[in-house]
Amino acid sequence: MFHGVAIIGLIILGAGTQTHPESHTESVGTQKVVHLVGSPREMGLAQGRLMQQEIADNVRLLVHEHAVKDHQISLEALDKEAAEQVGAWPASLQQELEGLAEGSKVPLADIKRLQVALRPIASRSGAGYAGRTLGGRLLQVLSVEPGHPLPARAMLAVYHRPEGIRYASVTLAGYLGTLAGLNEEGISITTLPVPSSDRSDAGLAAPHLARVILESSKTLPAVRTAVDQSPRSGSWIIIAGDGKVPNARVLEVNAQHVAEFGSNDTAEKLAPFRALADLVRRSNRFVSAKLAESTDIKLPWVERSADRYAELSDMFEKPMEKPGSLDLLAVLRKTTASHVPQSIVIINASEQVLWMGFGGTSPNGAADQEVVGYPLTSLLSGKDVAATARVDSPAHPLDPTQDRLLSTTISPTRTTSFEADIPAMYQFPSDSFTYQAAPDAVGSGIVRTLVKIPSPVVTPYPENNTIPVEVFKPRSAGPYPYVIITHIAGGDFELSRFVASTLANAGIACTFVKLPYYGERRPPGKNVKMLQPDVEVASTAMVQAVKDLRRVVDWIDAQPDLDRHRIGICGISLGSITGSLAAGIEPRLTHACLIIGGGNLHDLVFESVEGEAREFRRLWTEQGGTRESLGKLMHDFDPVSYSDRLRERTVLMINASQDESVPVVCGKALWEAAGKQRIIWYPCGHYTIVRYIMPALQHTVKFFKDWPSREENVASKE
Repeated sequence: MFHGVAIIGLIILGAGTQTHPESHTESVGTQKVVHLVGSPREMGLAQGRLMQQEIADNVRLLVHEHAVKDHQISLEALDKEAAEQVGAWPASLQQELEGLAEGSKVPLADIKRLQVALRPIASRSGAGYAGRTLGGRLLQVLSVEPGHPLPARAMLAVYHRPEGIRYASVTLAGYLGTLAGLNEEGISITTLPVPSSDRSDAGLAAPHLARVILESSKTLPAVRTAVDQSPRSGSWIIIAGDGKVPNARVLEVNAQHVAEFGSNDTAEKLAPFRALADLVRRSNRFVSAKLAESTDIKLPWVERSADRYAELSDMFEKPMEKPGSLDLLAVLRKTTASHVPQSIVIINASEQVLWMGFGGTSPNGAADQEVVGYPLTSLLSGKDVAATARVDSPAHPLDPTQDRLLSTTISPTRTTSFEADIPAMYQFPSDSFTYQAAPDAVGSGIVRTLVKIPSPVVTPYPENNTIPVEVFKPRSAGPYPYVIITHIAGGDFELSRFVASTLANAGIACTFVKLPYYGERRPPGKNVKMLQPDVEVASTAMVQAVKDLRRVVDWIDAQPDLDRHRIGICGISLGSITGSLAAGIEPRLTHACLIIGGGNLHDLVFESVEGEAREFRRLWTEQGGTRESLGKLMHDFDPVSYSDRLRERTVLMINASQDESVPVVCGKALWEAAGKQRIIWYPCGHYTIVRYIMPALQHTVKFFKDWPSREENVASKE
């Protein structure tokens, strides 16, 4: 039940957090980025007005010269084909088409002709992932041979849809299809034409179908559903990737049939290449026997399809190390036996980066165009894309080894005087340390990255000596505030991930941290836990937890997209107690949201109804311990003991008025220690607060978005 409520709440909390720029264009080097905002008609009008000259030029070049003059296709034939295809389009695309004609003042008939004027072009596409690429990232490539007017005229269109999935599309002015694209859910698409006489069926050609896919799909099964449910025209290959898994599928389609393939396609008859796990690849030729019957394989450039197919395999096989985006770019720039790429597209779906280069080749045959890497978060922010884009050119090449640094060493900025102000038991040297990071998932524009940071505490258990951190980056561009999320005693990580996703959806970067001996930090076969009757182990674990959180702050402080004036912490139950202690110790944690937490830990042990507390209480009293002696023992681990430091922070507390697990008296003790700042009480118990999770998270989001001063926070208490 909670899961369903949480999902609804995430949607509610996410509403109103997106900002939509006005439609406009940007230039990044020699490339054009067009931002389109509004309804389908409004986006068509905007593109028409912004790209009026380019659209007119494309109609002249691609319709009247390329199709009519070079390919001897009459305008009447183009009109017939356009009528069949455009007539079957969804209403949204038709409305965008009409707006495009009105905005550009180019006759609607010519705009329709442009949609069908692109003739087949020699190209190749593939995707590698998991064991095939650097860090398991999903890397998808598309390249096009020279000899076609399209590559030099490509642009990047960014669709800022006020409602629905947003995405970037490699296209050209006046054309509503996409050659390649990436949406904020991690779905990546490339399209390849297959020469065939099957062009006149009423329906969407694959580039226009790709628009439907990008607008509607959050998963690979949804991609297949969109293909199955859409009327189709022509013969096409679509490669779709999913940055979440990652994974990739090949869809071979015509009007009547769909054939689906993945990696390890042992039945492929295109060429006698062995099956390769974690790799898909295609050129302009069907593998499906049923679909191959309708294709024309006699054209010379189609006959070279097998060579292009083989080169895709080699691209992911031959590098000494598993390739990253820049490794693939370096390979694509080189001349090969069958393929001198004039266009290059590389989509890193796992990290939501789209690389695009269209232009020409140098005299020696190598690709000499400028290739730009666009982070999708920057594109979707709609502002100053050039500031975050990376440009690779033969004159100023990017170093591929920079993307190979899965392990990074950083030096904390803490000074000796800074550390001297920290209570002695929580101090540790600000030595350099090396962390590892790898993308893990994409959803709703939020990229989740797994980071492994060495703990500053070395225990007898190697598993516990690494801090697992899950970083949730917002869909917007930085700099971000960073909030550390800590979890409950029961280790419900999904609850913490939900909180982190909710905050990230509101534009706040989050790092979810697993405390000592939780999750993968628990040594196999050992009954060692953070909360246990063994006082020495439990107290040592609490010290390690605080030091770990301080080390995570060191890591945050080194991130380039950080707003260094805004680092906070948010915890629930055990996470709240640990978080309040860490906030009292670490001055860089200026803001803390503490949910169903408390202080005076000796009172908590003697008053709580939790099984762990009752067992500890029994063992303690059997050995002659008292509430007072426990208070003295736990003094250094109790957030109340650092009230002088905690009062300097900005603290929001959310508590349950009928809490018997973290007794109300303990919640009030922490509130008083923090200077009686803002506290919200819900009429419920420790676990039934789930009924109020959505309003509680709304308060949490507002607290970290507003980032109030301590004085403002005190003034707003209720």
